[in-house]
Amino acid sequence: MKVLAIAPYEGLKEMILSLAEGQDMELRVETGDLQQGLKYAEEAARNGTDIIISRGGTAKLIQSRVAIPVVEIEVSGYDMLRVLTLAKGYPGKVAIVGFAQVVAGAAAVCEVLDMKISSYTVQDESGVGQVLQELREQGYQIIVGDVITVKEAEKLGLIGFLLTSGKESVLRSFQQARKWHALFEACKREYGMAYQVLQAEQAGVAVYDREQRQVIGNPYFNQQIAPFMDSEKIGRIVREILTEGTFHTMLEQAEQIWRVSGYPLPGPDGPLAVLRIAGGKSRDELRLRGASLVPAEAGFRAAQVAGNIVSHNSRMRHALDKAQSYRDQELSVWISGEKGTGKELLAQFIHFGGERGLRPFLKIECGLASQDLWDMLLNEERNEELFGSLARGTVFLRDIDGLGEAEQKRLADYLDKQTPAFQWIVSSREDILERTESGGFSAELYYRLAEVTLPLPSLRERKEDIEGLSLLYINEYNAKYGKQVVGLRDEAREELERFEWRGNIHQLRQVIEEAVLLAKGLYIEQGEISEVLSTRRMRTEFGKPDFDLSGTLEEIEQRIIQQVLLEEGMNQVKTAERLGISRTTLWRKIK
Repeated sequence: MKVLAIAPYEGLKEMILSLAEGQDMELRVETGDLQQGLKYAEEAARNGTDIIISRGGTAKLIQSRVAIPVVEIEVSGYDMLRVLTLAKGYPGKVAIVGFAQVVAGAAAVCEVLDMKISSYTVQDESGVGQVLQELREQGYQIIVGDVITVKEAEKLGLIGFLLTSGKESVLRSFQQARKWHALFEACKREYGMAYQVLQAEQAGVAVYDREQRQVIGNPYFNQQIAPFMDSEKIGRIVREILTEGTFHTMLEQAEQIWRVSGYPLPGPDGPLAVLRIAGGKSRDELRLRGASLVPAEAGFRAAQVAGNIVSHNSRMRHALDKAQSYRDQELSVWISGEKGTGKELLAQFIHFGGERGLRPFLKIECGLASQDLWDMLLNEERNEELFGSLARGTVFLRDIDGLGEAEQKRLADYLDKQTPAFQWIVSSREDILERTESGGFSAELYYRLAEVTLPLPSLRERKEDIEGLSLLYINEYNAKYGKQVVGLRDEAREELERFEWRGNIHQLRQVIEEAVLLAKGLYIEQGEISEVLSTRRMRTEFGKPDFDLSGTLEEIEQRIIQQVLLEEGMNQVKTAERLGISRTTLWRKIK
């Protein structure tokens, strides 16, 4: 029996794979929701797959479009109980939204356990957005539902708690697949459908009408561009073109930089939007080492998370209120705070939460940026290559305290001569003012870029938020790893509140991720928290603090060098001695 399982979230994929061991079937598992899931299903129909296993709205969509039997993974009452228990503990208004079967089951669980959680039924996918819009206006922050509901909730800036399926439901789907296979084997028909693959062109061009329907699209666009330009993203760009006229932006996808442009065109039934995407140059070709474009999807999710954090700390609430008021201002914003306090998250909240959301968000790692990058950015004759596509966007200078003295002066000189059409957002550690006053950082540059300031409190100063943040992270890692943790024991929470948190919320996220993986029951116990925290303490005691190990070996090496430079007050002689390399080697590595 040849089976394709389509999981709408990554954690379900891992669970299916683990439970499939020893099952009498040839199983392939893919992760995809709705249209992506349908794409896998259509491919399976051409490749002789016998049964498809999926869940929720994706399963229903596949059933309506593909002639292969589809088995739906249930969301059982026990599954609902786990997620509802987790949502109940969050300090905000909670609602259940979904199709009748899901809502009825969840409402029954709430009634039995006397949980005061409102529930709302939708008839089809198109009705989800309207219900969620109304709930947002009523002050709801948490939406419990299936993948479709959670995704729509996040688009509206709400936090979605996903109803995950447990192993019992997955095992039942295997049993059902065997029954359906036996029933339909005699009736299965072979489908043959050939698709002609056309030669790729140098640019993708497509035309859309006012309803964001494609009127025409060339082969390059449909085959190379459409896979990463989902309908929501295209819809936002089309609306911008038809409202504002010409449109320019940049995207980084598949490790390449793409230039996007568009303009309106009169049509027989109303205005049309012409969209052109070209480029396909790597970061190396554009000499962008140390800089990256944050994808709009990731940025919008970050902005939604930041906007829905319910903080009990007055300083944090004040910071979030100030950030919201800066969204659409033509002011440079300086965000300060200890490492791991969420400065980059707040920068994305400012950009993607406002009118600039569709425009580029260019992040520059000041400690990692190459000399070529600074040459291009700060040279009037060359910066049009990059800055010219950033109109109404944002340039985020991350960890500007890692910027060398020469680049500080060049950037200050550039700001004296230029009034760029984008917003500057800067992040630094809290000791930047002390460095500025002592002459260790350019005062001219600081006051140029700090038109408004946003200091963030450390997690040690907002321990009342630890429980709420932990529940958010538990929800995230339940979906990622296929776990069903519903909360923290009181003793575990108290253990977290006693910890020092030198790495702040970044460190808390790591601790919760590890604790979710270690958890053996429905709640994270004190012993599991103690085990994780003891490892963190050992790292600190032995001089091995938590360190960001993401990226390439070269990028990790650059972070280490910049950290030592900062600790040595940007003194290259002391840094080279501490690293055991010559000054020439150090200069070459940071050039």
